[in-house]
Amino acid sequence: MLKPTEVLEALQWLRQGRLRQAAEALQKSTQPQHRDVVQARHDVARKLFESARRLAASGEISAALADALLAAELAQPTADEAALLGELQRIAGPASTQGPWHVLEQAEQWFHEGRYAEVVDLCNRIMAESGRGIPPALQQELAVLKARAESSQRAVAKDLQRIRETARSGEIEQAWAVVCEAVERLGPADELKSEQRRIGRKYLEALCRSIEEHIARGNLTAAGTVLRRARHVESLVGGVGDAKLDALQERLAAHRPHRCGSTGATAPPRQPGGTAKPQSSDAAPGRPVFSRHSVFVLQHRWLVVSDDCVTIGHRTSPAAHVRLAARLTRAHTQILRHEGHYYVQPLVHDPSPAVRVNGEPVRRLRRLRHRDRLEFSNARGAWVFALPVDGSPTAVLFMQDPSGANVVLRHGSSRHVVLLADRLVCDRENRPDAHVVLDQLPGRLVLQWQPEGLFWHTDRCVHRSHEDDPGTDHGPVTVPSRLNLQRQASEFEWLQEALQHGQDIERPVSISFEPAY
Repeated sequence: MLKPTEVLEALQWLRQGRLRQAAEALQKSTQPQHRDVVQARHDVARKLFESARRLAASGEISAALADALLAAELAQPTADEAALLGELQRIAGPASTQGPWHVLEQAEQWFHEGRYAEVVDLCNRIMAESGRGIPPALQQELAVLKARAESSQRAVAKDLQRIRETARSGEIEQAWAVVCEAVERLGPADELKSEQRRIGRKYLEALCRSIEEHIARGNLTAAGTVLRRARHVESLVGGVGDAKLDALQERLAAHRPHRCGSTGATAPPRQPGGTAKPQSSDAAPGRPVFSRHSVFVLQHRWLVVSDDCVTIGHRTSPAAHVRLAARLTRAHTQILRHEGHYYVQPLVHDPSPAVRVNGEPVRRLRRLRHRDRLEFSNARGAWVFALPVDGSPTAVLFMQDPSGANVVLRHGSSRHVVLLADRLVCDRENRPDAHVVLDQLPGRLVLQWQPEGLFWHTDRCVHRSHEDDPGTDHGPVTVPSRLNLQRQASEFEWLQEALQHGQDIERPVSISFEPAY
């Protein structure tokens, strides 16, 4: 007799040591009276109570209580288990999971978010309620956290005064440097973030004026450098000036020929009327990729993300770059790129870890290394992190488990993610300098960031929009669009390819750039 699907899913989670996920799978069962379901609920409940005992012995009362409450929902506790649950509820708060220890977790989360005034107020309020029987250990933790928050408040006030004095003196660039340094050192305090947005708006206006002056004088290289800086500032101040920067980007692109990589090519071929030839007949409505916040799909398969801070979350979350088909929060985990290295950081603070690396729970920022395995809570399977090219900061994530949680796209799904730093090399074979393998690719395709945006260029093949087109080997990436790549080969190479692989290298291969969501 076949076991119910929920039991099989729970057994799979148990083999991975994921008790809470196993319990949640059983709670969804549509056959709660089935013999196998009842037995599985009983087994998982016993394991959860064992986990609660271990956590309580190590002082993790909140996590222990969460496991014990979940176990009691699955099966009737024994006398010893009921006594353990009662003791945990007494320590954590009167008959509630929202007791003093939960308040400490809330205060710590606010502290990391830079909400120092709220932390001080919360600690004062809880410590004043002596009638609740707060454990001495918790009182000490709250006192230490309160002192740290008050110290951070004083540091924020001192930095704000220095920032405003610098801004009043007219040194807006110096004021921007000071506020960014303060945010990095003290965290995202509300007052600092507000001041960063205010200074950032003024700094963006100054940068835009500088870009216009450089373009007017024909100094396009300097204009591109300042534009890149403006894009970075715009990403930190919440999208202020985005439309203005796009307009400047288009002006700059119109004033200079596109150059990509080391091809040495100049401007793309022009039609008799003098206008640039489009990439393809269906690329006209596409929009050039100017911003690193852009996310798109390469060849129906690879989700390409260029942002230095990549958010992984729920399939419907507009804040997530990578949206998984799993019960995640809207912003569940972040993968950060800094100076060529990658780090993973959980964004939720639950008793069950939001992310595990190689089976180990991650509570704080942790560096990622080649071939690390990432597992997200409530998501099936593990994503493998890889740096496929030595010395290149571009990384990839891929799902090996056929039943794992995929990325949900506008059209279909994906099991592959590219974390594009500056350069992405696509080849038909798995060569040492290739990040991505695209079958049937007639040559090599490279995507590369430049001050003007993201560009493509090819090696040993060209893009032809129609039969009479002589072809071009470079151009801006536009989404949506399609490249019709055709091999450049001598008659001998054509014959050799046909004999060895039976492939018609004269036939163009279509490579698509599509919106992700």
